[in-house]
Order: sequence, then C-alpha cells, then structure tokens
Amino acid sequence: MRKAIVKSITLLLIACVSACAPPPLQKKDDKIAAALADPQTSFFEACRRGDIAMVMRLAEEKRIDVNQADDYAWTGLMYAVQNGHTGLAEYFLLQKSQINRQDGDGLTPLMIAANERHSDMVDLLLAFGADPLLQDRHGYTALMWAIYNKSWDCIPPLLAEGKGLDVQNGFGETALHLALDYHCSDIAGILIRQNANVKFADGRGRTPLHLAAERGDEDNAWLLLSRGADANAGDESGENPLMKSIQSGNPDLALLLLPRTGNLQATNREGRTALHLAVVRDLPDTAAALIRRKADLNSSDEQGFTPLMLAAESGSERMTVLLAERGADLKMKNKEGKTALDLAREKSHGNIATYLERKMGKP
Repeated sequence: MRKAIVKSITLLLIACVSACAPPPLQKKDDKIAAALADPQTSFFEACRRGDIAMVMRLAEEKRIDVNQADDYAWTGLMYAVQNGHTGLAEYFLLQKSQINRQDGDGLTPLMIAANERHSDMVDLLLAFGADPLLQDRHGYTALMWAIYNKSWDCIPPLLAEGKGLDVQNGFGETALHLALDYHCSDIAGILIRQNANVKFADGRGRTPLHLAAERGDEDNAWLLLSRGADANAGDESGENPLMKSIQSGNPDLALLLLPRTGNLQATNREGRTALHLAVVRDLPDTAAALIRRKADLNSSDEQGFTPLMLAAESGSERMTVLLAERGADLKMKNKEGKTALDLAREKSHGNIATYLERKMGKP
C-alpha cells in the first residue's frame, strides 16, 4: 500500500515536470553544451546536486543510461541517496534503476541511506523493494550499518522488515552483538524481543551475554537469560559472562550471573578463575559470594598465584582477611617460591604482613 501511494504521488510529480520539460538539448546554452560534450560527467554532477531536470534530459534523450556507473561503481541512484535528494531517487526508482546494485565494497543504496542517516530514503527504498539481507564485503547489512553509525531514525523501519536479525558479518557478529557492543541498549532489547538468536558467538567466541556482561547492561542480561542465553559459555580467552562482569567491575551483574554459572573453577588464558578476577578488581562482596558458592580458595594461575597472594601483593587488607579467614592456604608458594607473606613484605604492605605473621603464628 505504501509503495503504491509513493508511486502515485511520484508519477504525478514526474508528469508535471515532464509537461514543463525544456526542449531538447541545444549547444548554444553553455551548461547544455557541457552536458552534450561530456554527458557522463554532467550526469553524475547533476545527481550529486539533485538537479532532476538535467538528469531527466540526459536520461530521456538517451544521452546516458540511468544504471550507468562511474569509476567508483556508483550509480546515479546511489549519489541521490547519499545526498538526500528524495525526488531524484524516486525518479530513478520509477525508471527501474537497479535498487540492489552494489559498489566495489558491496554497499547498496539502502546501506548508503542508513550510513547517511536518511530515514526517509530508507523508507522509500524499502517501499520499492530494497533487499535488507544483502551484505557488503565485510558482511554488514543495512541494519548493522544503522546500528554501527547510530542512525536512530533508520533502525525502526529496518527492524520492521523482520529480516536478517541473525545474519552474521565477517567477524561473526549479528545485529544484536553490535547493538550491545555499541551501547545501543534499547535497540538490543528490541532485537531480543523480536527473537534474535541469543546464543550465536562471534569470531572471538563472545555471545550477546558476554557483551551485556562487559558493558554492565543488567536489563538486557536479564532478558538474554530469560531467552535461554548460556551463562557458562566461554569466549576465546576462556572467560564466561560472570568473569566478564567481574573484569569490567560490575558486581551487581556478577551477583545476577553467579547462581547461573555452573563451573566456578573455569579459568581464562592466564589461568585465573572468577575469584582471582574478583581479587584483582578488589570486589570483596563478589569474592565473598563466590566463596559461599564453594569457589576454590587455593587455585593457582599460570604464575602460581593464588587469590590470597594477589590480595597480599596488591595491598587489599579487606580481601586478604576475607580469604585468610575463610581458609586460604597461607603457606602456598608461587612459581618464584614466594608466599602471600613474602609478597606483602616485598611490597611494603606492613599491615597485611603483620596480620599474616600473626595468623601463621610467627613472632
């Protein structure tokens, strides 16, 4: 219905312009003479300016094909779209210009409209049948470009198509990944509610839940979990969403993910567990919650550091006392043969060293 209305209005417009069309090109006019001498250059310049009269004369007098591409593989329609010349774009579409033509980078007129934040152009192109599923050379769709460029007004009509929600780009990302990665929380929520796949991992092994956890997006984390997101999935670094939330310093989100995370002994590429990370980020409440859920107090990372050693070395008195009082092994040594006490002394953390000495029964 929308397409029919657009066509009807445009046909009336074109008819009026045609009725008042100037006579055939005459060389005595300098502008016209230039167009005759180099119709291709004049055509693309007119497209960029939005000079519909010149474009119509060149096209209808067969001086140029409406699908002619320049050295950049751009057509007149692409330039009209880029520069927001809606009337000219309508003319091209009615002249059967190739609506899904792709340039050397795979960009289509619809992607160009999204990039340039021309929501009216997005509406027009979709009404004429532009394909929202096409991907550029990086695998981006028009919706992905709209999210990437935060072209807010272009996103609703693209979402309304209900297509391509689970298309993955060359980096394995879906539109949902991008929405979460670029802090478009509202858009991410819409995508989730429209049943975008919540389990797809990108090329780095990150699921949407990993990204929500990294960004501290608690609302969408809840929503993702309600739609079946896997709280135990590990990314390429071996970190699950819980570990991501701790790494990024989001204790409230960590408490949300904790009861849904089955393996608290999972380690990242440095051999560190969620408890190690809580110590590094100095999140004692998170550490206490992990300990209550039976996180291993004495797990060693690749350098042989236990959570207690990290706490003592960093100077976190509260964390040191928490771990020691909950039963951490005070005598364990790292790969350099140093205990938590040795590390506290080495870093001149006097209060921690005194506490550990007393705890170990040393004079």
